[in-house]
Amino acid sequence: MSTQFLSKLSQNYIELLGDNEYYDVTIEVGEDPNVKILRAHINILCYRSPYLRRILASSKKNKDNVLAHIKLPNISPEVFQIILKYIYGGILSLNDHDTSEIFKILLAADELLLQEPVDYLQKYLIGNKSEWMEQNFELIHRTSFQSNSLLQLQQFCTNFMAKSPEKIFKSLDFTSLPEQSLVQLIKRNDLQMKEIEVWEHVLKWGLARNPTLLSDPNNWSENDFKTMENTLQQLLSLIRFFSLSSKEFLEKVHPFKNLLRRQLYEDLLKSHLDPISDPNNSILPPRKIGIEKIIDTKIVNLEIASTISKWIDKTAIVVNSKFDHLRELYLPYKFQLLLRGSRDGFTPKKFHELCDNISHTVTFIKVKGTEEILGGYNPIIWNSNGGWGKTKDSFIFSFKNNNVKDAIISNVTNDLAINYWNIHGPFFGDDIIIYASGGENTDYDCIWCKKNQYEKRIRDTEDRFSMDDYEPNDKNQNYIELLEDNEYYDVTIEVGEDPNVKILRAHINILCYRSPYLRRTLASSKKNKDNVLAHIKLPNISPEVFQVILKYIYGGIFPLNDHDNSEIFKILLAADELLLQELVDYLQTYLIENKSEWLEQHFELVHRKSFQSNSLIKLQQFCTDFMANSPEKIFNSLDFTSLPENSLVQLIKRDDLQMKEVEVWEHVIKWGLAQNPTLLPDTDTWSNEDFKIMENTLKHCLPLVRFFSLSSKNFLQKVRPYKNLLERQLYENLLNSHLDPDSEPIDNISLPRNIKIDGIIDSKIINNLNIISVVSRRIAKMVINNKFDHLRELHLPYKFQLLLRGSRDGFTPKKFHELCDDRPHTVTFIKVKGTKEILGGYNPIIWKSSDGWGKTKDSFIFSFKNNDVKDVTISNIENADYAIYYYYRNGPRFGDDIIMHASGGNYTDYDEIRCKKKYYEKKIRNTENYFSIDDYEVFQIVKK
Repeated sequence: MSTQFLSKLSQNYIELLGDNEYYDVTIEVGEDPNVKILRAHINILCYRSPYLRRILASSKKNKDNVLAHIKLPNISPEVFQIILKYIYGGILSLNDHDTSEIFKILLAADELLLQEPVDYLQKYLIGNKSEWMEQNFELIHRTSFQSNSLLQLQQFCTNFMAKSPEKIFKSLDFTSLPEQSLVQLIKRNDLQMKEIEVWEHVLKWGLARNPTLLSDPNNWSENDFKTMENTLQQLLSLIRFFSLSSKEFLEKVHPFKNLLRRQLYEDLLKSHLDPISDPNNSILPPRKIGIEKIIDTKIVNLEIASTISKWIDKTAIVVNSKFDHLRELYLPYKFQLLLRGSRDGFTPKKFHELCDNISHTVTFIKVKGTEEILGGYNPIIWNSNGGWGKTKDSFIFSFKNNNVKDAIISNVTNDLAINYWNIHGPFFGDDIIIYASGGENTDYDCIWCKKNQYEKRIRDTEDRFSMDDYEPNDKNQNYIELLEDNEYYDVTIEVGEDPNVKILRAHINILCYRSPYLRRTLASSKKNKDNVLAHIKLPNISPEVFQVILKYIYGGIFPLNDHDNSEIFKILLAADELLLQELVDYLQTYLIENKSEWLEQHFELVHRKSFQSNSLIKLQQFCTDFMANSPEKIFNSLDFTSLPENSLVQLIKRDDLQMKEVEVWEHVIKWGLAQNPTLLPDTDTWSNEDFKIMENTLKHCLPLVRFFSLSSKNFLQKVRPYKNLLERQLYENLLNSHLDPDSEPIDNISLPRNIKIDGIIDSKIINNLNIISVVSRRIAKMVINNKFDHLRELHLPYKFQLLLRGSRDGFTPKKFHELCDDRPHTVTFIKVKGTKEILGGYNPIIWKSSDGWGKTKDSFIFSFKNNDVKDVTISNIENADYAIYYYYRNGPRFGDDIIMHASGGNYTDYDEIRCKKKYYEKKIRNTENYFSIDDYEVFQIVKK
């Protein structure tokens, strides 16, 4: 058996690294101006780094005892010091470095042939920092393929390019890719790109390698074709030409036919002109497109989705073509799931709730107990109003064995294409019938197919059947492609401000029907008779944000994952300006539910912007709620005096504003002074006119301040100096409430604000802060039981720290003394079993278990008859020498007036609990009988 002391060993080696006496090599790292010379030890470097061993072999001390010296200009001093700690101590602390620094450390480790950290850091970056690597893809790709050791990063890059090629081609200069990388990319079966795009990018790459060649092959000589063929020799065999459509072959491949082998070109031509001929066996199949990008389904496969898409677009389908399995799937649409029966239910009500008023829908129905799939395409909307929907473009279909080879399509033949009714599901003519005879809230029980309004039968039988599932999907036409159109646009939009200005192209009809704001703006900016394009300016919206908005306007697409919080907020403001209410509502909800921390951190910006709009209601509510619940954060982080008046009014009118009323008043005064900078803070210097000015400034705020909640001291010091701001009668009533507290208050006085109990006391017995306030007032020896008590602000200067809870810790004297002895200033609450009665007492001195009496003149006992302060009894100590009784079998015992005792010993539960009058001034219960308790709690009070 051996014991490893690696921690100490590592520590010693790191100490050796700091040695200034026995070093025998200096290492110059970095480049001007960041150069540093470090000291080290040849033996350690040679045994830890093969690279350094090779360099140092020719750099040892010579006979003149001159130190070995090497240079590493590619590695910065900061990075090499980290590498040295690893070399000496085997320590590499990633938490101390950001991701870019970790990547630099990886490159340095690779240069020094330190395979262990190279493997570890590659794995760490891929497993934990993939988002950073995607954002810095060009750097990662370039540097990883310059090395023979960074194989994991190379694989990451190739995988990323295959799964998200569009990101690469938009962010990376594709033509700078090394041939090796391009080969690795296009040979993959899972490259998520249309084959025609693969071919176009290969040509683009080849042209970049031969800048003297023109892009039009009609201008090429035979030698030009030979040059390009030689450039692309590793790539041409990897293009899946048989996947292309006839049109793509004609327009994109035929012009470059001299690049292809003669036999390959002849085979390709034959596949399109004679599709029932036999293909040879060496043809690569189409690439595997991820179904999740096209459709979320439990019923169909991509081949069926492709066939449906061709029928929708009326694309020619060659019957019995032997090349079908080699052709690329036709997938111009994204099928957006609206309803899934197994998830959402099989009732007409749910169908109409989720699918009504949505056009271009495809329904798939899985027949129970078979592989048969039925369905139909409805280019118009669904509704539940009754009647018929007319369209010449709808069709129904069946796939017998979940296979396109057995497909049947049946087109509509008359005006009765779609049947609407509240008890129907997707009902195509009288040919696909789905309804619930029991009503809209019951499951479908009548499902069958027959031939009526459509041209042919899609099932051999008209018998009723059941279904496993059904899925109506929204066909999301690729309007994004239209956005890229450079020919038919009819409006230009100038967005941003200098120096970040961009002019974008768009289409008036789409903008007008998607944005009420743009419709209004464009109404006066259409093309004139001279055919000059309409042109509008949106200086408040940056080009980057408006391009995101355009994608939403055209395609209903908004990828949240592509944007950070600040960008999403800017997009929200732009959507608000353009009156895109759907996006405005969605983004407000998203930010509030998912990014509330960011909203709080940027509260001033969010508050200011939201209250400048009439549409950002949810954000306004968020801001108001946040200010009410955490006012101290607002006043600490925000220039409170910059709040608009309506925001201040909305804040101080709230019952749940978590702030003392005197602080509310002080902030109202502070805000008013800020609006009138000529006024001095000292009211003794104010004239009558000054008071009038301030009164007018605060006219909407003064009625919302709850002056009756203030204590006499606060009223005297904080309100009375401003009495000329108040109505005369209000001031008189306030003065009367403090000088004659037994007088009757008027009826329309606002109650104190609802302060949350959180943070004051953790109790299962007390759920009413008024009780805590009464006990706290008595501890502080304040006057209680006047007719304005219920109007005064709660007195909550203490935090009640829980020491014991019977239901949690047990009901034995031993546990009480274990948790509460030697703790002064404790309050005990006792819940009488079967009633709402709460008893208890305050002990300013300690508890202990030795027999004897505790002396104090400040203890008191109390009862609240119905968990309510209206029925409170407070009983002060009369005989201070007998205030508290100590005994190891007692719990909290106040004189002989509240008794909690365990006759069976300190390990047993209390069995003698009662109240009587002896040492305290009055009874707190009408009976001296023994009683049981639901629970009891002991708290120590601490000044907040």
